[in-house]
Amino acid sequence: MSPDEPIPKRSSLLSTVMTFTVIALLVAAIYGLSLGTAGPALIIAAGVFALGALHYMMWGWWMGRMIREDVEAEERDSDKTP
Repeated sequence: MSPDEPIPKRSSLLSTVMTFTVIALLVAAIYGLSLGTAGPALIIAAGVFALGALHYMMWGWWMGRMIREDVEAEERDSDKTP
C-alpha cells in the first residue's frame, strides 16, 4: 500500500453486534441464575444506562455544534484581517 492510498475504514457493525450479543447473554444468565429476582435491578440499571447514553449523545451534539460555530467564526475573522 503506497502512502497516497487512503486507509480503508473498518466497519464497527460486527463489533457492535458482538458486544450487544455478549451483554444479552450476560443479562439472561444473571436473570436465570437469580431465578428472576434480579429483574427489577436489571431494569433500573438499563434505565440509568439509557439516561447516560442520552446525555452523552445530546451533550456531544451540542458541544460539536458549538465547536463548529467557533471554528467557522475564527476562520471568517482570520480571512478578514490582512
